[in-house]
Order: sequence, then C-alpha cells, then structure tokens
Amino acid sequence: MLISKDANAAKSRPPPPPQTPLKRVYDLVGTIFTLGLLNFIVPSFLLLDVSKTLRVWAVVGWHGHFVIVFAFVFFYGGGAKVLKRAQAARVKRLDGSSKVRPTLTPSHSTDAMILPPVDRAAREAERVVPLTR
Repeated sequence: MLISKDANAAKSRPPPPPQTPLKRVYDLVGTIFTLGLLNFIVPSFLLLDVSKTLRVWAVVGWHGHFVIVFAFVFFYGGGAKVLKRAQAARVKRLDGSSKVRPTLTPSHSTDAMILPPVDRAAREAERVVPLTR
C-alpha cells in the first residue's frame, strides 16, 4: 500500500519545535479570525447581490472589515518582525541554530497520515478504474 510505505519516511523526521504559550495563542487567535472572516465573507457568495450583502455586513457590524484593517496595521506596524523573532528564538532553542526554517512544513507527528504523490495515486486509480468515453 502506498500510504504505509511513505509513512515510514515520516518516522525518521526530527520532532517539531516545542509549543510555546505565544505560539498557542497565535494559533488560537489566527483560527478564530479565519473562521470569523469566512463567516463574514461567505454570505456575499450565497446572496450574489450587492445590496443584500451590504445589508448583511451592516447587521453584523462590519467586523470583517475591521479585522482586515487590524491585521494590516499589526503586521505592517512591526508585528511581523516580533513574530519572526519569536519563531527564530523557538527554533534556536530546538537546535542551536539562529536560521529560521520555513513555516509551512509537513506534520512531524507519527500519527499523521502521509498521502502518496498525486501522480502515483492517479496511475493506480487509472489501473483500477479504467477511463471510458
């Protein structure tokens, strides 16, 4: 099976950096803001009417626009530098390096399911279910 073969490679990866209280707060706040913004934006795609969308946004108090403005002010006002320094300190505690690693890394948990490469999965699916026209 393709998944179990690639899952063995995940076991040899180093453990993730330790979770700090600041990282947990950042993740929680980011999740709450993301869900709130999705709930704010989705009605415009469901209604497909500018006047109805503006009415919905007025009823909920335009909070999505305020969150976006707050995010721009925070990140462009120095918040990005503070968070990058905190990330660098976190990584430095892990391995003694001051070099910041990319933030978009795969899960290092041994419980995480590793999906096979798309091309291999597509070839296997074509073999099992032949394409017909």
